[in-house]
Amino acid sequence: MPSEVIRIIMQCIESPSLSILWNGSATQNFNPSRGIRQGDPLSPYIFVLCLERLTQIINRSVEENRWKPFSVRRNGMKISHLCFADDMLLFTEASIDQIERVMHCLDMFCSASGQKVSAVKTRIFFSKNVSASLVNAISRRSGFQVTTDMGRYLGVPLLHQRVTKQTYSYVLENLQKRLAGWKANSLSLAGKITLCKSVLATIPLYSMQAAVIPKHTCKEIEKICRRFIWGQKEGRDKIHLVNWKTMCQPKVEGGMGLRKMEPSNRAFIMKLAWGMRQENTLWVQFLKDKYMRSNRGTGLPVASSRDSILWKSICQEWNVVNQNISWNLGNGRKTMFWKDSWLESYGPILNHLIPGAQIDNLNCTVAEMVDCRGNWKWEIFAHLIPVQVVMGIAGYIPPMQDAIDDKVVWNHSSDGRFTVRSAYLVREEEEVVDRDPIWRIIWKWKGMERIRVFLWTVAHNAIMTNDMRWRRRLTDNRCCYHCVNEVETLMHAVRDCPKARRIWEVFVKVEERDLFYSQSWYTWLISNLSSRNRGMRNEEWNLIFGITIWYIWKERCSRTFEGDRGNWFGTVLAIRRMVGDCKNQLQSGNGANGDAKIDNIGWKYPVEEWIKLNVDGCSKGNPGMTGAGGVIRDHMGTWVGGFARNIGYCSSITAELWAIYVGLQLTWEKGFR
Repeated sequence: MPSEVIRIIMQCIESPSLSILWNGSATQNFNPSRGIRQGDPLSPYIFVLCLERLTQIINRSVEENRWKPFSVRRNGMKISHLCFADDMLLFTEASIDQIERVMHCLDMFCSASGQKVSAVKTRIFFSKNVSASLVNAISRRSGFQVTTDMGRYLGVPLLHQRVTKQTYSYVLENLQKRLAGWKANSLSLAGKITLCKSVLATIPLYSMQAAVIPKHTCKEIEKICRRFIWGQKEGRDKIHLVNWKTMCQPKVEGGMGLRKMEPSNRAFIMKLAWGMRQENTLWVQFLKDKYMRSNRGTGLPVASSRDSILWKSICQEWNVVNQNISWNLGNGRKTMFWKDSWLESYGPILNHLIPGAQIDNLNCTVAEMVDCRGNWKWEIFAHLIPVQVVMGIAGYIPPMQDAIDDKVVWNHSSDGRFTVRSAYLVREEEEVVDRDPIWRIIWKWKGMERIRVFLWTVAHNAIMTNDMRWRRRLTDNRCCYHCVNEVETLMHAVRDCPKARRIWEVFVKVEERDLFYSQSWYTWLISNLSSRNRGMRNEEWNLIFGITIWYIWKERCSRTFEGDRGNWFGTVLAIRRMVGDCKNQLQSGNGANGDAKIDNIGWKYPVEEWIKLNVDGCSKGNPGMTGAGGVIRDHMGTWVGGFARNIGYCSSITAELWAIYVGLQLTWEKGFR
């Protein structure tokens, strides 16, 4: 390291003035001469520089064959140490000679840096093949204690035995500790769901990134989340109004967007499988050298019964990842024309051969299907595949020799990058069903979140009316307490009961009342949440409707369980007050954005001695049959050249790129360089 850099670093270390609190009073100030300080932003960098020297000492010992590192296999990859900040793992042969070499390297580093090894925190782990006498001898020589369990490193267990329920019990303990500080009874259902999604459900995700969590642990995590959301009373779970499977569905499908733990874990394993395709980091090299060496067959990930559970899981997800990737063409030299998925929405072209087609070379690349002039070699493959596939290939610009290399992209993201969220959706993908429009209407409703969640519960017909309680055998009486002889269904409780009607008639127009009271449950709910002009004062009716139905149910529960008689006029005033507050909030939120600015866009002349190329591409359907065109004009607006072209079958964006590509070719041919 240059002496000037050393001087600057030492000046940063020695310049602060420190004082120590001793028996309640501060001692005299002094300046440090070495070491690092807690909370100092420079200290981590200094510590990394120090550890870099230890790494160099270890690597030199390995190169001189004095340190025998751990070997993945015979003549395979060797690992001598791993470190993250001040946490370090050292690997070597179990022998007196090697422990002396380790201690020599550590002593050399400590004497040079002023650091010391914490013997209290340091442990030695031995393989099962090491004799007890040798274990004791090495422990005495090093002064470090022996352990049979390495515990957790960077927050994740170091597995060296069979995974059990206890292995990841710390995750459940962390959840319980977090819950202990929350007052769940003071939270609304909306608040509980928000906390569950943003806090509880995210705690296990860190461990899931590099490990396979047992199914039992995943179920226990979900059980804790369910109990928190729906609550407990006297040690017993309260009734779960909506089942967990429904709550884990996307919001537009009637769920709450919560995530199941096991598919989430699988999505992280898919990320590891993706990393093995894309990266060349140390962990990828290690797994490939251990499990994908040439003598195991094709080079594809294959798991045996003796392999680790993590590797088995990666192998299981490998095919899922391969089915959801495609190649982004560059020069076309890495992509197989027939076998790889490079043609948008078609998958491998090999799957679309016409009956009886014979291919001479299955292993040819896309680049080999382009001639020296940059055009497709249609005569080789056009007669082997259907017309629609030919049109799809025509929609692709042939790869160029001087372009960048081909790249693997993830099909379920706009930028081609792998995301755990999209992988989770792939794992949970089911048959496409018609999405009920009521869910989108509810989540677009512009009121309070807790009322929006209440409307979601109402749409699931999950409110605990007497009829629902009777069905669940919680009561013998299914009738309304106020009407006596009427069954208290959800419709009766929030609309048809005389006490509810009295409130509705304050807000519903007279001419709208017959329709309002005659509609079926589903039609009544969806039409009122969508309407804006059914109220008395021509206000936003959907807002009034949502707040009113919530207040009617709230007032009904208070009257039934708390004996609060209340009065209908007070409920009406409360509804109007909340409607006004919501409208003011919405207006203040919209006002911050300001009025939309309208700009008239017209063609602008280029500067003198320049030309302007304007192009456009479009698709009839996206993707669909496409075309492109463009025009070249000079600084006077005079037409210089133009083109129009049928492309083939592709997306609108690809059509736009085609238009730019052909337009630039035309300007080049006309001598504009």
